[in-house]
Amino acid sequence: MSSKAKAFCLSAVLVVVCFGIYLAVPNSHEGSVQGFAAQSVIRGDIKETVMLTGIVKPFRKVKVGAQVTGQLKRLYVQDGQHVKQGELLAEIDPSIQEADLKKAEASLSRALAQQEAAKVLLWQYLAEYRRQQNMKRDDATPEKTLEQAKSQYESQIQQVRIEEASVVQAQMEVESAKTNLSYTKIHAPMDGEVLAIVTEEGQTIVSSQTATTILILADLSKVSVGVNIPEVDILKIHTGQSLSFYTLADAKKVWQGKMGKIQSSPDDINKEDDPSTSSSGKNNPIYYTGTFEVDNACRCFKTSMTTNVFVTSAEAKNVLLVPLAALSTIESSGKDYVRKKVNDQIIDTPVTVGLQNESYAEITSGLSEKDLVIVNGPGKDGNE
Repeated sequence: MSSKAKAFCLSAVLVVVCFGIYLAVPNSHEGSVQGFAAQSVIRGDIKETVMLTGIVKPFRKVKVGAQVTGQLKRLYVQDGQHVKQGELLAEIDPSIQEADLKKAEASLSRALAQQEAAKVLLWQYLAEYRRQQNMKRDDATPEKTLEQAKSQYESQIQQVRIEEASVVQAQMEVESAKTNLSYTKIHAPMDGEVLAIVTEEGQTIVSSQTATTILILADLSKVSVGVNIPEVDILKIHTGQSLSFYTLADAKKVWQGKMGKIQSSPDDINKEDDPSTSSSGKNNPIYYTGTFEVDNACRCFKTSMTTNVFVTSAEAKNVLLVPLAALSTIESSGKDYVRKKVNDQIIDTPVTVGLQNESYAEITSGLSEKDLVIVNGPGKDGNE
């Protein structure tokens, strides 16, 4: 074979090899859409939520106690029983109070008798004083005797007033004794459910400045849910915000509500000046307490149930949305961008992000509806 023929054959082989390599290696030029998945920019509604943990509490709770000393004679209710306002709940042995009432009534009788005797004596002194006045006009009695009669009369007027005050005091003691006797019968201060029996029959109750608790009564027609709001989220949560929640006992049932009161200071604010806690508690997390109320006519909520609460901290309607997977961030600048498909090319496009939830992000600038954005593919790891 001639040298020209050999050269031609070699050139042909090189062309075939190069063409084969071109076909075998994928096109890796920047902007290619090969191997990527894209989704359209859509319009929709989006909500940002803050998840909190809450505890169910009775809407109203009362510690029903005893205001008198004595042995708890009888309980008329059981734990969990529903009662009406005014219903008899318990009775304390009234022996002490009955004796006190009899003593007070005897003191009143004595005071009334002393008052009557003082009035009789007053009339006697008045009669003598008038007699001495008449005799003095006839010069039939000395001036000294008249003055003595006058002094006795005026002194007795004061004594009658003292006895009248004693009667009033004795009457008050009788009323107090009657009141204490009535306290031996303990009635329900409201409609509600017996949450707990604290004192059992036969126990001796000693009254003090604070009433001894016999049982705890709660109004469960409504419940209050208390939530702990972390410091990092406190500025996002406001009174009146919509929320949803479920209990751990029934996670399939979701309830709706609105945020109620939010404390302006954390629960442990009183500990700030306590030397025993100030040094060790500086790095403790700070929580604020929020509450909201829920109707409980169905009796679905029980005291101390745990709830997961989702508060809508912000929302936007009919806005541009992209999947979170489409977002990337430039680490050096912190700016967000997406990869937009334009005529079979990929273009890195800066965007401004608004609200975000677990699936989507709001785009306030940089994209239009129906634009195609890349959600996965080579190099799509969320950071550049």
